[in-house]
Amino acid sequence: MLPELEKYCFKKSNYTKVIETWSWTAEAKEEADLEGIILWDFRDILKGIAESCRGKETYFTDDTLRTIQLFQKAG
Repeated sequence: MLPELEKYCFKKSNYTKVIETWSWTAEAKEEADLEGIILWDFRDILKGIAESCRGKETYFTDDTLRTIQLFQKAG
């Protein structure tokens, strides 16, 4: 571990490697598993965020949140 990162409490046991992507092949999943990397499907993350907004009347001014909210309402 780099000494500079250790100043900010980055130690091997303090974090997990994650790749967020649209999809992956079985071979990529095998390789990620061997390297201790977790794969997240971006579509699942979007659905989760959209579900958390369902039924709420909040108007988001943040462009990203507003886009996700509109995506949820369209679905």
